[in-house]
Amino acid sequence: MPSLVGSEMCIRDSITTPFTLKGKDICGYDVTWGNCNIKSLEGFKELKSLNFTTDMNTMAEATISVEKIQGNLSLSTYGLDKVSLPNLKEVGGMFYLSSAPKAIELPLLKKTGTANIDASSMQKFSMPVLETIDGDCAITSGGYNSDNLSEIDMPKLTTVNGSLNISGYSSYYGNSKLTNLNGFRVLKNVKEITVSYNSSLSDFSGLKNILSSVTASSWNVFN
Repeated sequence: MPSLVGSEMCIRDSITTPFTLKGKDICGYDVTWGNCNIKSLEGFKELKSLNFTTDMNTMAEATISVEKIQGNLSLSTYGLDKVSLPNLKEVGGMFYLSSAPKAIELPLLKKTGTANIDASSMQKFSMPVLETIDGDCAITSGGYNSDNLSEIDMPKLTTVNGSLNISGYSSYYGNSKLTNLNGFRVLKNVKEITVSYNSSLSDFSGLKNILSSVTASSWNVFN
């Protein structure tokens, strides 16, 4: 059953039967939904923070209709075919995606704080209208059990107010599919770049708009 303690709401009972969850439009507390098959949300348009955890044993796909996260958004969605956040426009704090699904849909997200993305299970990672990352951005692919990511597409992203890190997991578990960085073609502002463990990556022209503003010491490329 749901519990509300202080400023935190938790549902951690592994409810595998699909259900509708109802709440206020603006919820000024931290929310945790763990292994619960939420079919639909009524209310819950704005949350203080959201920690959503589930796996393929609970559901195949998840849709979260939240429009704004004031603080952090943490998603751990191991093995799901798709996670959709069709209405999400802003994440004020960190956007953390771990144990990634095979696909994620973020059609309206324009701004987020620090982004830490595990894209190892995806063939394509896309944030089609994202304009600003207000902090560091790390996109990691490859891994010991998957090597799928061949495309990153962020066609509206102009600003990363921190470092940009595009990496495989390690020299043993890198990415052998990604060949170019054309998904960053409009990026103009970033403080530091690291690209590593992408063995097939040969085309860096997608980063040409930021080369004049990045110093040699802030440009790190290896493996």
